[in-house]
Amino acid sequence: MIRDTWGTDDFLKTLAIDGIMPDKNSIKKQTYPFVAPVYVSIRSDLDKNSMAYKLYQWIQTKSGKKAIGESGYVPK
Repeated sequence: MIRDTWGTDDFLKTLAIDGIMPDKNSIKKQTYPFVAPVYVSIRSDLDKNSMAYKLYQWIQTKSGKKAIGESGYVPK
């Protein structure tokens, strides 16, 4: 089953596998069969004032996790 998630044919389509649709719940519980972890890493010697380090810190905050969720990813 293919479902048009956002109401337009050119945006995003989701595919049920074994009757399980990919939604936040099935992805978080890892019941949807095609789930892949996404990691963020930085060099240990990265300057703490760099934008990369600031982004790394921010994505671990409540607002960073909220933005990740709004983008379609499911944060832990």
